[in-house]
Amino acid sequence: MHVGAGQAHHADVKAIVKDLGGAAELTANDLGRITLRTAEPLALDDYADSRRTGAFVLVDPADGATPTAGTADLS
Repeated sequence: MHVGAGQAHHADVKAIVKDLGGAAELTANDLGRITLRTAEPLALDDYADSRRTGAFVLVDPADGATPTAGTADLS
């Protein structure tokens, strides 16, 4: 990655999310950890093993909007 004048910063997102504690809701651009329950099993791999099959997008069936995306942590 090329960074112009200044400094590059790196954040460990997993560490940030782990330290968040409980929240009643998540809003736009929030980071969080959730447990997602589905009526049928999802074919997902752990994101650490496969970026391609370890990520997902949730689609609102009413209007086709994609309100969120996520990564699977199956540990």
